[in-house]
Amino acid sequence: MISGIILFVTCIAFSVCEYYTFRSTTLLNLSTIGKVIAANSTAALAFDNNLDAEEILTALKAESHVIAACLYDKDGNLFSQYTSGSSVHPFPEKPEEDGYRFEHFYVIGFEPVILGNNRLGTLYMKSDLKAMFARFKIWGIILISVLLGGFALAYFLSGILQKSISRPILALAETVKEISNVMDYSMRAKRSDNDELGLLTTAFNQMLTQIQEQNLEIKSFNHMLEQKVIERTLELTDSLEREQEMNEMKSRFVSMASHEFRTPLTAILSSISLIEMYGTDQEDVKKGKQIERIKSSVKNLTHILNDFLSLEKMEHGKVEIENEKFDLNEFSKDIIEELKGMLKQGQSINFSGGGVMDLFQDKTILKNVLLNLLSNAIKYSEVDKEINLLASVSNNLVSIIVRDQGIGIPAGEQKNMFGKFFRAKNVSHIEGTGLGLNIVKKYIELLDGTICFESKHKQGTSFTVEFPQNSKYENNIAY
Repeated sequence: MISGIILFVTCIAFSVCEYYTFRSTTLLNLSTIGKVIAANSTAALAFDNNLDAEEILTALKAESHVIAACLYDKDGNLFSQYTSGSSVHPFPEKPEEDGYRFEHFYVIGFEPVILGNNRLGTLYMKSDLKAMFARFKIWGIILISVLLGGFALAYFLSGILQKSISRPILALAETVKEISNVMDYSMRAKRSDNDELGLLTTAFNQMLTQIQEQNLEIKSFNHMLEQKVIERTLELTDSLEREQEMNEMKSRFVSMASHEFRTPLTAILSSISLIEMYGTDQEDVKKGKQIERIKSSVKNLTHILNDFLSLEKMEHGKVEIENEKFDLNEFSKDIIEELKGMLKQGQSINFSGGGVMDLFQDKTILKNVLLNLLSNAIKYSEVDKEINLLASVSNNLVSIIVRDQGIGIPAGEQKNMFGKFFRAKNVSHIEGTGLGLNIVKKYIELLDGTICFESKHKQGTSFTVEFPQNSKYENNIAY
């Protein structure tokens, strides 16, 4: 195929060259004849002798490719004409621009007849291209013959070279395929001759030897590695068992500590409430301030313990879903009422809802979420600032927005807001554990929902919570 393409392109190149060479030669030959005939026709035109003119044109019979010719006088009228054989060829009514050109498979030319500085008339000649077509017919026969001969020769030579080149390569490829299939590197390729392919076969066999040796080393190393993996697995199993025991102990400790701390703290709160009912002397104001400080500290400690207990329950799959039907409007208002005692001077929580919004979800989990988000909004907002709680239900999807005008979250720290124990740099002076938003996110995931936020430093923060209106889980399912 390669030989045929090269031969074909070469023949085409020669044909194109021959075509343009023939065109140039044809124009040159016809121009030479025209100049000779024009020079011989000056006397006939000068003396208005038609017989001499026709006799001169008849001399063109010697040029078989000239099929028609004529002479025009100086006024452009047809003076005499010539046609070869019986063929009839129309002549132009008037002489055209001097020169020679190809036109509709013919060559035509107009040659001026000049005597001194006077133009006596114009010679017109028309030549066919039969010679060119005949030559291209010969070229076509040569092209086909050369192509067929080239294909035959290439096929013959490839048959001879097949034994010394292709067959050894195919044999080597077959050996490679067999080795790849069975993964047996002890096999070797058979060397045919001492030529370049023989050297290639020898190099291939040497490579197989190296691969075989490396394969044996790898198998030995894998065996040693398997033994070490077994040993490490046993050690890891023991370590995991010990870690599991420690986790169980930690879980029991957290549960016990939460229970044991909560009971006396509750008693302290009750006692302080009773203390507030007594005392009428001038120290009541100071006593009230100290009592409020104690209350605040106890509430913070209780909140911390609740956070740790909630986190421990969720990490160990001890949270149970208890769905119930409730109205989101009334639920939100109850939450706001419960948080009024936490509001700073001039702060307010504005609720915006619409219509009847019946939910079938875990009320306790949602309460913990809203308490956390709203308490954060109160804690991180200054006095005289509004906090907005927006709730809506659309297409069975609940959307709750908590928006404040607080200190905001620095842009560089927003990506870590839901991380465990993370607190932004601008809240280091405000009490907190850094667990609240982490717990909120886990609670929202239990509701099969999502949470996101937008915040600008010193301009406020907006949290958006979305979850299904009706839970798809049955009650009392632990997570």
